[in-house]
Amino acid sequence: MIETARELPKAGYALEVGSSHSVSAFGTLMGTDGQPVALLTGTAHPDGAKGHEIAIFTNAAGRFGAEGLAPGRWIIELADDNVPIRYAIDIPAGTTGLFKAGTLSPVGG
Repeated sequence: MIETARELPKAGYALEVGSSHSVSAFGTLMGTDGQPVALLTGTAHPDGAKGHEIAIFTNAAGRFGAEGLAPGRWIIELADDNVPIRYAIDIPAGTTGLFKAGTLSPVGG
């Protein structure tokens, strides 16, 4: 007996294989007073676009880590007492893996 092809139920996971968002950045965020920005949360997004947001938080020493970034300029936005604090990270073209952002100070606007 020959069986005919039939559609089987589909199950599984949708995975993105390969991505330009393969950069993990780390560094320290400083406040306007020159002290580390401790224990705050916020987001990072590409400059000029908020479609791809990454969650960010700082530890007690103001250190942060962010996974899923891509080369280009990224803006980190934190809220301290409901006042937004913004930082910029410039990730060079061709960067993959870890990127040491160093010590970042707030930018205007």
